[in-house]
Amino acid sequence: MRALLFATFICASACSLVKGTHSSTVGGGDNTPSSSSEARPASSETASSGGTKSYWTHEDLQTLRGLTVEQATAKAKSQGFTGWIRTQVSSEFIEGCKPNTVCDVEDSHGSGGGTMADDGMMLYTNKPPVEISTPD
Repeated sequence: MRALLFATFICASACSLVKGTHSSTVGGGDNTPSSSSEARPASSETASSGGTKSYWTHEDLQTLRGLTVEQATAKAKSQGFTGWIRTQVSSEFIEGCKPNTVCDVEDSHGSGGGTMADDGMMLYTNKPPVEISTPD
């Protein structure tokens, strides 16, 4: 039983790092993903109290789009998010997304659902456009 728990922990820890080859942690919280068997509230409204959320829905996460990484991090923390926040440059250029802003947000599991406030999120910024110039 101990070996199974250890193997599950190792896989969960390693699996959470697979996406972030160019990522960095911005903020607190540990790096251990939450168990997928945790009960999740149906919406952030039912989990909210006094302006803080204990659960962030997909819609809550998407409110960080268009902000700078610093603004998005500050907004999340001001609303009770205590988990890890990582940034990653998108592997492709995202048309319509301004430079140095959050273009997309994913929950800690990359499933498109939501995340507990003490778990984590990934902020994606735009890949710099390729500049083509002719030699002088």
